[in-house]
Amino acid sequence: MADSRIAARRYAQALLQVLRDEDHAERCLSDLREAALVLQDDAIGHDVLTNPVVPVSEVQSLVAKMARTLNLDETSTSFLQVLAGHRRLAEVGLIIEEFGALLDRRAGRVRGELVSSGPLSDAQKERLRAVVGQRLEKELLLTSRIDPGLIDGVRITVQDRVLDLSARSYLDALGEHLQKNG
Repeated sequence: MADSRIAARRYAQALLQVLRDEDHAERCLSDLREAALVLQDDAIGHDVLTNPVVPVSEVQSLVAKMARTLNLDETSTSFLQVLAGHRRLAEVGLIIEEFGALLDRRAGRVRGELVSSGPLSDAQKERLRAVVGQRLEKELLLTSRIDPGLIDGVRITVQDRVLDLSARSYLDALGEHLQKNG
């Protein structure tokens, strides 16, 4: 897995070097995500596209046809052709993940997850996003979900940082403290 991640990062870096314009880079990311959905669908030919027995020229032809059908950008299409030529289409999901992370870094963004014990209003989510983003000195993009197991409060995870303001976390810490000092 580590080798695949390293290769994915190298392909992502190469693509990012070609794409100087932010809008073009975002379009390519969107195109690649759309293509990945097709490439990962077993019914559409995932096995054919990733099978080492199928000639590269045939795989590239199928990729070109898919790109036309999806109306992909020329750069996105060329990049997928390179991946097909190097038999890396099976790793397109990992490459997209790395490319998105590089694009975020270049734009000064970071992604995180907001987990709440119950529904939050858009204003509450925005306030949390703004405060934590300001603290990190980056634009913060948050996905959110509900976990009733938190009992009350929120937990925000950004990369390797966790801000846990949940009752569950407080109760767990209190329990540990009582066990140590009990």
